[in-house]
Amino acid sequence: MLIKDEIREKIFEVAESTGIKLTEELKAKITITYPQSQFGDYATNAALILAKEARLKPFDLALELSSKLGAPEFEKVEAVAPGFINFTFKNGCLTEKLKEKPDAVSHSGKILVE
Repeated sequence: MLIKDEIREKIFEVAESTGIKLTEELKAKITITYPQSQFGDYATNAALILAKEARLKPFDLALELSSKLGAPEFEKVEAVAPGFINFTFKNGCLTEKLKEKPDAVSHSGKILVE
């Protein structure tokens, strides 16, 4: 499973644990992107998409979700206005992920970095 997919699944788990009913339509609208480096390694719009269903302001939902999305591989998970969540990996974590997943190397010998 790709790192983006792992983050997406964790977001779904945390959102559902807070009582948000996730439809396939909502899940399809949630994106995991690569922001500018000063914002972290990955970012998601999940709180912006799910705020209406949660009956919260996007930033308030981002704060709630980010507090529950922490994992050992992340240096920080941060809510930012208007409701994005940024993920920053600890130093060396991506290298370790590649070691764990040798299938991340393509047939040409290039390393696939999501």
